[in-house]
Amino acid sequence: MVKAYNDQARTAGVPEQKMCAVQGNILATTEDGETGNRFASTDWSGFDIAVMSMALHHVAAPEDAIAKLVERLKEGGVLFIIDWDLSSTVLQEAHPKFGPGDHGNHSHNHGHQHAGHAHNVVPGSEHTITRAGFGKEEMEKMFADAGCEDVGFVEFKDMTRRGDGEQAVMQRLFIAKGKKKGAE
Repeated sequence: MVKAYNDQARTAGVPEQKMCAVQGNILATTEDGETGNRFASTDWSGFDIAVMSMALHHVAAPEDAIAKLVERLKEGGVLFIIDWDLSSTVLQEAHPKFGPGDHGNHSHNHGHQHAGHAHNVVPGSEHTITRAGFGKEEMEKMFADAGCEDVGFVEFKDMTRRGDGEQAVMQRLFIAKGKKKGAE
């Protein structure tokens, strides 16, 4: 994916100094607790904006990832995160767009598993996903704990289908933002 992004940027005539993608782990540390990856240099700090799109639900410690991204912003810089809104999840068959099914006379607007089937994970991707999404209060807390102010959370209007067949769900995306606090 990184190579495809960079190839597309070069094809569009945008030089690497203006736009490039890199792969790494901002959470990686050495045994002595120092950042042990390419993002340790000051070249990877002082950003006006950082965006994480459709990746936070793959991170084992989302609060740490948000904190590390905020650390990389300049004072007043803004972090945007786009991901799945946990509060909006409904089983596909219970969604009006797909029919009136009630899946055993219980609704599905929650993010947990019932015996034998997960409602918020696309089959085959279970090993890459640490959670089905995030709620507004959780996102607001993670942003605040990371040193952000002016935190906002907006759900997208339309539902998006995730998966196929019996385990498919309909879920909204959200966009959350927070501004890194300035010097006190």
